[in-house]
Amino acid sequence: RTLLPKEAARRPRWVPDALALVLLIALTAMSMTTVVRGGTLVDMDTVTQYWPWYAYLGERLRALEIPMWNPYQFSGTPFAADPLSGWGYLPAMLIFTALPMAAAAETYMVVHMLLAGAFAYALGRVLDLGRLGSLAAAVTYEFNGFFYEHNYCCLPYAVVATWLPLALLGLELAIRAHGWLPRAAWWGVSGLAISQILAGWIGQGAYYSLLTIGGYAVYRTVVSPPPALRRIHARILALLLHGPAVLVFGFGLAAASVLPRLEYNAVSNLADGYEGLVGAVFPGWKLRNWSAFLLRDAGYAGGAALALAFAAPLFRWRRHAVPFFAALTVLTVLLSLQQQTLAHRTFSLLPEFERLHDHGRTRITLLTYLGVAFLAGATISNLRRLSGRRSWLCLVPLLAMLVLRAGLSQTDLDIPVETFRAMTLAVLCLVLCAWRPVRRFAPLVLVIVLSVDFHDANRDLVRAHRGTSPHLDLGAYFAPSRAAAYLQSDDSEPFRYVGFAPTIPNGLTIPYSHRWMDPQVIPLEVNADPVVLGLEAVQGYNPVHIARYDDWMQAMNGRRQDYHDAEVFLAALDSPLLHMLNTRYLIVPHKALGKQDDVRLAKERFPLLLEDQRADLLSNPRVLPRAWVVHEARQERAGRALDLLRDGVVDPWRTVLLERQPPTMAPAAEPSADQAEVQVSDPEHLRVRVETTAPGMVVLSEVYYPAWRAYVDGEPAEVYAANHALRAVPVPAGEHIVDLRYESPALRLGIAITLGLGTVVIALWVKVLRQGTDPLDYRTLRPSGAARGVS
Repeated sequence: RTLLPKEAARRPRWVPDALALVLLIALTAMSMTTVVRGGTLVDMDTVTQYWPWYAYLGERLRALEIPMWNPYQFSGTPFAADPLSGWGYLPAMLIFTALPMAAAAETYMVVHMLLAGAFAYALGRVLDLGRLGSLAAAVTYEFNGFFYEHNYCCLPYAVVATWLPLALLGLELAIRAHGWLPRAAWWGVSGLAISQILAGWIGQGAYYSLLTIGGYAVYRTVVSPPPALRRIHARILALLLHGPAVLVFGFGLAAASVLPRLEYNAVSNLADGYEGLVGAVFPGWKLRNWSAFLLRDAGYAGGAALALAFAAPLFRWRRHAVPFFAALTVLTVLLSLQQQTLAHRTFSLLPEFERLHDHGRTRITLLTYLGVAFLAGATISNLRRLSGRRSWLCLVPLLAMLVLRAGLSQTDLDIPVETFRAMTLAVLCLVLCAWRPVRRFAPLVLVIVLSVDFHDANRDLVRAHRGTSPHLDLGAYFAPSRAAAYLQSDDSEPFRYVGFAPTIPNGLTIPYSHRWMDPQVIPLEVNADPVVLGLEAVQGYNPVHIARYDDWMQAMNGRRQDYHDAEVFLAALDSPLLHMLNTRYLIVPHKALGKQDDVRLAKERFPLLLEDQRADLLSNPRVLPRAWVVHEARQERAGRALDLLRDGVVDPWRTVLLERQPPTMAPAAEPSADQAEVQVSDPEHLRVRVETTAPGMVVLSEVYYPAWRAYVDGEPAEVYAANHALRAVPVPAGEHIVDLRYESPALRLGIAITLGLGTVVIALWVKVLRQGTDPLDYRTLRPSGAARGVS
């Protein structure tokens, strides 16, 4: 150091920031031990949906294949086009390709915790919160109860929360940038974050995120712009430039996931929204439910964090984008209410907002935690600059806390004493900041208070939810039962199965997804188990289905069910619709569940093939094969075919029902000579050798979807929607090879757009870095002069 010039001997500017990130990593490791100790912490949705799907995604990517079709649930359903499959979401694709399911699941959760904290810290630094203010924002954002719980429970929420700060960061730096090259590079960063949000939750989460990003663009270009945008026309032009630019980059980078999902949505059960679907509308909060922010549970925003957030607008209203984050917090809380407010009426003017928002109004509170985190960080960043004249404002949070406690004492709400303790410590620090010597240490003390408060609250959360969110050995949980092992060994010809135990002792019907821990339901291999086991099932659990298949299940069961589920009930056991799905096996509990008769009746109707102490295996002698040939077709209006088939009016073995003009066919000279043998049965390719004495149609117990294409002896052929939900292909007389391939134009176009624009973004950053400019140099990023007051 004595031999180096004075300038070089100074500590690099990035060292304190690196230390702050190391501290975040240490806090994350400490917090995540609760999640991974004694097994993987799971919840219903991660076991019945996400982890098995992501594992399948990784398995196919390791084989250098694109998982376009999932043959293991719902008798076959789109996979890459499924909005929850993980396709297009980089963390899921990379982590589950590299690691087995259990290790990948734990790594996935840790990575999201770290990314959320790091992105929040970086955004805080750019907004001039200072290192401790940015660290406070990161701790509040990463460890609040909402993010912590949804990171192992309901992954799309965590996806949105993780990437939203990066989207705002890229937009902020693009607005400040001088020159088209760095500006476009930061558009690419914001676009990357938007693309991941779209890949993770293309519905409500993406809509709310785009509203937030759009609102921030309006705030930073029109309401509180940088000094260069002094005139109103310059502000409007900046808004019209930056807003569409980040959207173009975002949707372009997400094209590989968005375009196939738009293709799927058009023929799915959600094509017309959630209206009319069973279990699809979740009402908002009442005023008393706002106490969830104070309860040390899944909605905990932090007692200390809320006290600090409340104080932020009192100190420096125009600094650190405080007006934006304050408005974000207030509006999202108001929009979570059941009651119609002015905020509801205003936002309902936006296209599709009301239809999406009414699906679950409280979901918008995922944005509230972003506002609380940065308001808390803004308060801490201003403590050292607190003047004597403003010190008295620190008393306001104290008075507010006393009024809150007095008000709650008159109700039946039980706010934990730990919450008030954290609030008291935070407010006490603020009040003592009126004494100058305390201001130097108060920010660090408050960061410690925040960290301890959230750590204790999250530990209590995991303990309280142990009954519904246990630690599991995922390998043991998804290990095949004896019945499933038998099915895995049956490689004679393609088949499907159902797990059957539709009622519980009190006679009520509860979906299998809600009984995922029931020891009598686990060996039935329902929900997402077939995806892990590589077995094709009729059932499944997913909010998105092919609409035609939903119609089929409703007709087969004689009843509707929750829009997430597709299950087989007692009425379906006698239905020809079940046999037409190539259902060769049924797995049933070894013992009846209480007083119900469903399992006993199933065992009376189907021969017992395998008996075990956990689950028995039944065979279905009336099952139809995967493919067969017919020589008679009738045209029926949409929906009519299911009634005719269910009631036995039409024999599916002889006649196929089509919704448009049938092709030319002729009676078979020797019907017994007709053959349809499945030679290849891969997820995206089905090959059938057909032999017939007259022109006819080969009918397949495969669900119809527009992306499937047919080839007869290598020549393109038409694929018909047969019997309402299946596929049929016309074949001439003789012996032929019929190939069906999944060829989605939307997926191909999307991949091309994503790869092309991704290459552009990489090239932009290579060019920026080659110019020798450090894009993260805080001397260039920190606002100066008039900009400091509005940043």
